[in-house]
Amino acid sequence: MSNSKQIIVEISSQDAPENNNQYHKVASFPASIGRGFDNDIIIDDAFICSRHLEINLIEDGEDWVINTLETVNGVTVNKDTYLSESKTSSIPLKSGDHIHIGKTTLKIYDVNHQVEETQKLHKQHGLFTMLGKPINSWLLFFVATAVAASIGYLSTWDKESSISTISTAMVWIGACLIWSSSWALTGRINKHKSYFLEQIGLVSLYLIISDILYYIQLPLDFALHENLFALIIEVSSNSLLVFGLVYGCLVLSSNHSRRRNIRDAALFTVAMVAIILMFSYIKAGKFSVKPKYSDVLEPYFSSLGKHNDIESYMANNHDMFIKEFD
Repeated sequence: MSNSKQIIVEISSQDAPENNNQYHKVASFPASIGRGFDNDIIIDDAFICSRHLEINLIEDGEDWVINTLETVNGVTVNKDTYLSESKTSSIPLKSGDHIHIGKTTLKIYDVNHQVEETQKLHKQHGLFTMLGKPINSWLLFFVATAVAASIGYLSTWDKESSISTISTAMVWIGACLIWSSSWALTGRINKHKSYFLEQIGLVSLYLIISDILYYIQLPLDFALHENLFALIIEVSSNSLLVFGLVYGCLVLSSNHSRRRNIRDAALFTVAMVAIILMFSYIKAGKFSVKPKYSDVLEPYFSSLGKHNDIESYMANNHDMFIKEFD
């Protein structure tokens, strides 16, 4: 029998695990499909009849048709549903068509059907292999949490430092989980695997490096007097960090090519930098280097009184120079 008369039946079920499809080659016709043991293809689906349908060749021996056999729940070919309790007329069938019966989907292919182009296999980067180990990702997460808490503590100089420390750590934990969960969900949809641990480790590594970079930039800004060159270094280094984070997340959660991931990460980074610069410009525009002296400063300075020397000024306004310690 020539190959043109053979078909491949791909069987997938709603209740079966993902990527657990079965394949049957059919070389003789008619080929019956159903739940009964006397069928050519047996499917364990309670919503399929004992002899649900059969696939047969038409007279020219090149194309196929479906005949329903006393079906209760009918047959859907692509988007057309055929309901019947008795044998019906033939339903045309071509390579690539989908047949839905019960909770099972059958895909019919000619043996010469064109398959998708082979994807190039890229070896996983060593960083992702390292982050895939739970101890590494969670260690980075706890270190990043400690770093965030330390920043909250060091940025507060009053007795409310404990509240600032806890709140900063909680904000970081929430942001980390939301970011990682979003990318993990994307990975589950695209690659059928979430890579949640890798996402946690990646964003934790980003926070640690960005904080280290921040404290390196502080003396650099001081040495360069925060001039344009210092600003370019700061924007460039932080942009590279954001680009690396987004690129890593895309690699873990998508099946796109390396070139497309680089392009998408670059576009995301440029958009984020543009938004940050826009808000910085708006905020800077609201700052007034010449405050309204008459409304804000004059009443306060007038209440201090006039003095000819420092000693008399400090004596009469000693409350300004006394700090109370609890």
